[in-house]
Amino acid sequence: MEKFAISNDQEFLEILYNYALNPNIKDRERKIVQLGRKELENKVYSLSVANRMVASFQREAISSRLSKDTSVLYNSLKDYISKNIPLGTPRVAGINAGYDL
Repeated sequence: MEKFAISNDQEFLEILYNYALNPNIKDRERKIVQLGRKELENKVYSLSVANRMVASFQREAISSRLSKDTSVLYNSLKDYISKNIPLGTPRVAGINAGYDL
């Protein structure tokens, strides 16, 4: 699976819609994707959503390995954040930055 090229909020939302249907991901990973999708649908700032998803995937990776497909999404989200984060914004993810599963 290749990295996702996220260029705008609508594309990000479409990627999450389709990704949630992926049979090769774990239930907890799917839950993170669904929570991110709901926030995007509610017009939450997309970089905030991406950051929360990355933090949640990091926690999942610590407790159990991420599936290969989710690792691709994780790296795509990190790239999206890096390319779009405003200059001067700190990149420190707090302990409570992710979703509570």
